[in-house]
Amino acid sequence: MRETAPPGPGPGPKAARRPDPEPPAPGGVLWTISGDVRALLMLPAAFTLQVAHPAIGAG
Repeated sequence: MRETAPPGPGPGPKAARRPDPEPPAPGGVLWTISGDVRALLMLPAAFTLQVAHPAIGAG
């Protein structure tokens, strides 16, 4: 059985805070892949497959 924290105002001042995420750096893998023309040609097919999912089509 998992123990949960009692309800309250939230974590105290000593709670660890994650740093804010940074945008992808230019010249990285994401920039290389998304900047390729072939990636743009695959987008319509990917969107069609997302919309054609049975859970979405069921309403």
